[in-house]
Amino acid sequence: MVMELTVTLDNEARIDTIIRDLDVGRKSRPEDHVREMTGYWKHHLSKIHIEKVDSSRVTVSGESGFYFPGMTYSGLDLLNTLYKRFGLLRWIRGTRFDISIPQNRHQKFGYKIGGKFISSDFLRSIHHADNIITRAEKAGDMLPESPKVLEIGPGTGIQALVFNLLFKKSVYYLVDFPETLALASVFLSAVVPNKKILFFDEWQSNPELLTSNEYDFVLVPNYAIAQIPSDVVHVAINTVSMQEMNYSTIGMYFTQLRRILKSPALFYQCNRDKKMDGILIELAQYPYMDSDMHIYKEKDAFCKNSIFMRKCFGRFPLLCHIQIPIIKSGTQCSYLTVMAKK
Repeated sequence: MVMELTVTLDNEARIDTIIRDLDVGRKSRPEDHVREMTGYWKHHLSKIHIEKVDSSRVTVSGESGFYFPGMTYSGLDLLNTLYKRFGLLRWIRGTRFDISIPQNRHQKFGYKIGGKFISSDFLRSIHHADNIITRAEKAGDMLPESPKVLEIGPGTGIQALVFNLLFKKSVYYLVDFPETLALASVFLSAVVPNKKILFFDEWQSNPELLTSNEYDFVLVPNYAIAQIPSDVVHVAINTVSMQEMNYSTIGMYFTQLRRILKSPALFYQCNRDKKMDGILIELAQYPYMDSDMHIYKEKDAFCKNSIFMRKCFGRFPLLCHIQIPIIKSGTQCSYLTVMAKK
């Protein structure tokens, strides 16, 4: 189900930059990367559209990765937010992080609950951040005060926002399709308008910018990940997107992460143990090496348990002419791993 909304940024130059960067990213995409896409991603990329309305507003639409807190999938997302906040309170209670989605004067992002603006995806991103930071500390691998973080498949950028709120001087690399990076740049520009974003079109002509500490967010098209220098990132993240890739693409990312990550080379991922989309993708077949050390690996109850699938409408048969949300199934597994360097 395609969602569409209009976002106000009050920054015409930023809107023009986002649209230009999307155009450059699409035109620069190699043909072999198009052929490597699964049917899932080909379908969802075709649904993403971004259009300038006027000097302060942009219209965006899409399906996968199109999660603007409190503005898309609102009805089902609110139910899941309440369930995550109160029904799964034992997972939230353990976190040290008491943060809220920043607001601007034009839109409300998330739902105001207990004095904080939150959403299901925002709580999930806090959960992932807490998993990474707490487990790494227990293993003696504390993140620095100004970490460099890389996420494969960041979607709208909610995980990037959470790390930026927790680490004010962090640098966050977002690696995704140009279309999805455009959605992330719209969302991040709306909630943290004063943060600096390094766009692909800017660093493509000056690759040295990729190692600069002057930017909060760095946009890297997935086909350009090889241009990120070696040994620069403290921790890498992937949640619920490798399960949608083929083994060739997963293998490529593992190879790049072993190069890009600096010691202790932490990689956190949360994906389904099995996912069928034309071909069966199994977590057990991910290309971990015998020399990789798993700090922990377990079923992720927080991510598995949702009351409703937000995008179920239109995907299931009618029952008495009514489409009914169903319980979400699947086993989400979280790993935090010290990756062996090749």
